[in-house]
Amino acid sequence: MWWDEWFEEWEKEFERTFERIERMLRDAFRQGKRKEPFIYGFSVRIGPDGRPIIQEFGNVRRFGIVEELPEGFREPFTDVMEDRESYKVTVELPGVAKEDIDLKIDERSMEVKVDTASRKYYKKVLFREPVNPDTAKATYKNGVLDVVVKKKYPKEEKGKRIPIE
Repeated sequence: MWWDEWFEEWEKEFERTFERIERMLRDAFRQGKRKEPFIYGFSVRIGPDGRPIIQEFGNVRRFGIVEELPEGFREPFTDVMEDRESYKVTVELPGVAKEDIDLKIDERSMEVKVDTASRKYYKKVLFREPVNPDTAKATYKNGVLDVVVKKKYPKEEKGKRIPIE
């Protein structure tokens, strides 16, 4: 059945995750003392096709250190949800004041940067479809930044709605 395949994939992903953690620890001890901690995490949700979607965050990935992060920055936990008309992005930024968040959106991406003495976060989200930056709405409460931005060309509903008598 489908869940046997799903559990098999899930088990393989856990094995790969433990291998990554072991590799990070070996690399940390080989390199001597490192100024920054290794941070790795992931979230799992079920996609529309019934398969798991795994999103990683932190300053390491399954193949080593994240190169695109500026020195000393951490990648915050980020969740991106998409529907027909928009993207909804949630970014966790604990310990940050609203005024310290630098948020930029263009047609293809969103960039969040916080650079304070005590906290340094950086995240770039790439959108699969172009968005209209002028429609973006952002709120920040209790360390959580929520951004909603509408797609430039929302998908049309397929099929014709038939009234039921």
